[in-house]
Amino acid sequence: KECVLKYAAHWNLPRAFSSWVEQNCAFCNTLVDRIVSGFPKDFDGNLMIDGKPDRLAVVAEPYYLWAIEAPECVKKEMPFEKSALNAVYTSDISGYRARKVTFLNAPHTLISAIGLQLGLSTVCEAVEHQLLSRYLDALMFGELLKTLDFPSDELRSYGMSVIERFKNPYLQHSLKSIASNIESKCAVRVAPPVKRYVERGNGVPHAACLGLAANF
Repeated sequence: KECVLKYAAHWNLPRAFSSWVEQNCAFCNTLVDRIVSGFPKDFDGNLMIDGKPDRLAVVAEPYYLWAIEAPECVKKEMPFEKSALNAVYTSDISGYRARKVTFLNAPHTLISAIGLQLGLSTVCEAVEHQLLSRYLDALMFGELLKTLDFPSDELRSYGMSVIERFKNPYLQHSLKSIASNIESKCAVRVAPPVKRYVERGNGVPHAACLGLAANF
């Protein structure tokens, strides 16, 4: 919204346009929970579009959630709940974001460097590894679970579903890809739950710190 209004002023559009944006347009925060591992490594040219190889193809898991923070008027205009889409309207998206970033993105980030140092290449290999499997359990259910204000049973169920999603062998999700831009990822995904863990009097989150140390 800020960008739209900024360019309206920059382009000297009539004040009526900015007023229309302010009064009639809804700008909605959204969140997508889905693992997309990118262009298929074993691409053999059989994925076609208009008779030509589709070089923009990506591999994605079957699961997805689309959370939309929006006023009631948007829900009426786009009634996704009446379709087959797994879309959820909410007045506050922060809970969905915190759960996804803490229980999916943070473990992804923290296992990437450890997995690489163990000679592993993909998330699936890391989750199936005996050592990293125990590490994930300690990280997610011993530490990260204590940093969110959700019922523990609900978080445990979501966490187990995330681990099953990590095990999907078809994603071939590269640990090197996850480990890229690690500083910014750790700042957004890992630092907040670590801070909450300490602030809530739980001491030092040893599993999370081990993952951080491996990344740096």
